[in-house]
Amino acid sequence: MVVIKRYSNRKMYNTESKAYITLDEISKLVQEGQEIQVVDHLTSADITAATMSQVLARQEKTVGGIIPQVMLERLVQLSGLTLFSMRESMKAFLDPVAYMSSDITRRLDLLLQKNQIDASLYEEFKKLLLDPDLDPVLIRNEEEEPAASIEEVKVLLNQIDELEKELEKLEQEKK
Repeated sequence: MVVIKRYSNRKMYNTESKAYITLDEISKLVQEGQEIQVVDHLTSADITAATMSQVLARQEKTVGGIIPQVMLERLVQLSGLTLFSMRESMKAFLDPVAYMSSDITRRLDLLLQKNQIDASLYEEFKKLLLDPDLDPVLIRNEEEEPAASIEEVKVLLNQIDELEKELEKLEQEKK
């Protein structure tokens, strides 16, 4: 993991390469698959999520269209929800089929625990409801951008984790 220290003058220092680093260079590290952590030099607080937000904002400003508007709107809408609700909503948004499968399994497990269905019915329902042939087929226009890869989704979920940590810190400081 590459540790980057951010100083009060907003300069950032890559402790691995022993050189100052820019937001664009941080973006390149992440795109190359490097795991990074940005810490405040004085407090040692983890500010990775805030820095990644700055990287995204910079890319959006210079390139445009990096993050679909609907996703940005959804993030703003979710900001008032609890962290758990926000995370669950983002999972559903990013991978609706996997989220639905997970929710079906969770509900079936609950029915089994409450003895509202027996094990054979549980297996039958699970087989029927999670049949891959029932997954919705997305019809895509050839001119559209390809769907996000699993790695891209993982990166976004990691960023959500970091944002959750940052929000928790802010809530703690508020109290």
